Amino acid sequence: PNGVISRSVDTERFSAVERGNPSTVVHVGGADLRKGKGLLKFIQHAWPSIRERVPEARLVLAGRDTECFNDRHFGIEALGFVDDDRDILGRGLIFLNAQSIGAGIQLKTIVAMLAGKALVSTRMGIEGVEGKDGEHFFVADSSQEMVGRIVGLMNDTQMAERVGQNARTLAARVYSHEYVGREARPLVEEFANLEATFP
Repeated sequence: PNGVISRSVDTERFSAVERGNPSTVVHVGGADLRKGKGLLKFIQHAWPSIRERVPEARLVLAGRDTECFNDRHFGIEALGFVDDDRDILGRGLIFLNAQSIGAGIQLKTIVAMLAGKALVSTRMGIEGVEGKDGEHFFVADSSQEMVGRIVGLMNDTQMAERVGQNARTLAARVYSHEYVGREARPLVEEFANLEATFP
């Protein structure tokens, strides 16, 4: 291919999302058999260590099939499908994308960045997404890395807010309809001209 057309998002929709509690981790996205695998691994292997180090830590999950993870005693509030993801995004300063299987740009990653969240994601979860580790998001593939990143952000609110703001600024620029349209136009025009090459 001569290029890839990126995804675009209504960037204004997430511009007023609340900052959220620095001790609350949020996740918005489905948790079916494929997508829920990484989330289950996080809850089983990383979340207990996070709660041990930060007892007031909370995990808020929203999206189809997340209800099965609900455990208020363990600090997990799993809401299932919600009408407006902005309400959930506004509850926590940290966003988790523990996806371990998938392909293509993950919309929830872009949404988290637009909402100004300190994103902690697997490498799979940020595949194809603009930005740099440590500046616009944090990459963590193992449970141990997840614990270290999330606890570090809970203990350093200024860093979480700074990275979240960096993410918002970048995502609002490169994932806007206008920017993606400009970038895509030469590729679309080149594709349209192929008819002249292959009559």
